[in-house]
Amino acid sequence: MVLFLLFLIPSSVALLIVHYNREGEKIVVPVIPFFWGMLLFLPSLLLQSIVSGFLEPSYTAWGLYLHTLVKEHFLFLGFAVGGAVLLRQSLFMPVKQSSLYTTLAFFGGYYSALNVYAYLERITHLDFYALFLLPALTLATVVLAALLLVQFAGFYGVAKYASLTALMSLPFLAAVVPVLYLRALHVFSFIGTILIVGAAGALFFVQKEKIY
Repeated sequence: MVLFLLFLIPSSVALLIVHYNREGEKIVVPVIPFFWGMLLFLPSLLLQSIVSGFLEPSYTAWGLYLHTLVKEHFLFLGFAVGGAVLLRQSLFMPVKQSSLYTTLAFFGGYYSALNVYAYLERITHLDFYALFLLPALTLATVVLAALLLVQFAGFYGVAKYASLTALMSLPFLAAVVPVLYLRALHVFSFIGTILIVGAAGALFFVQKEKIY
């Protein structure tokens, strides 16, 4: 069960890249962007620790949501997107055939490190959310963040800003799942995870050929 948390993202990202990123008979696996993502997680963890020190825990529904949003989703995703923008010349600019897969590898490395941190943080109280819902949710975040960021860079007009709006909305949607779980609404948190994962998979398979 712990293996699902630790290895879902790297194995799934590798599978997507190997299956879809082919140049003739050659399979290009962007290993370096994956490790860039892992390295970038370290300073983002420091930032998250500093900000978390100023956050007061709250047990009201909205207070819990805001606390979870900032601590577990908004800061981490914002830092990852910022890092991807700084490395845009190596990842997705100019947008080309390999852009989605290098960016996918980058976010995959970042969120793989995040899942290792989540395991160490919860090692004494691993529950269904940590073992199953969290890795599924972070995998969906990896796919959606990579896809939407590359779409924003490569699209024009309404589609460009629709991608940006969806990317900015992602942490707000993802934060709903852990809050539902913490409020003992386990069935709804499971349904929410399935919906987000389904949306990520559907958007990837529909849009992967349209971004370059």
